[in-house]
Amino acid sequence: MEATYLLAIGVLLFTYILFKLRQRRLKFSTFHQLGIPGPRPSFLWGNLPEINAKGIGVCVVQWYRQYGDVFGVYFGAKPFLCVANPEALKNFMVKEFNNFTDKDVSMKRF
Repeated sequence: MEATYLLAIGVLLFTYILFKLRQRRLKFSTFHQLGIPGPRPSFLWGNLPEINAKGIGVCVVQWYRQYGDVFGVYFGAKPFLCVANPEALKNFMVKEFNNFTDKDVSMKRF
């Protein structure tokens, strides 16, 4: 009887872990699904290891040169859309504001 409970708990734990791993993988495919280029994130930390190693300024300039005016990065599991084109930024912030109402705005010059 006790072995059955342990087996049931083990199966539930295994299922929960698989669910969380799949959820994390789907979260890191947000930009890929939308067709937005960007560096490939690590499974646990996103793009933070590269940012910590090189510095955020160096990384952003490198990614800008590699991926263009609009690219996506992950700070941990949180996706960030980097926009360097003023017209595209105006489009996101003014014209299509209703589609981006829950955005965090972080403006920093590098």
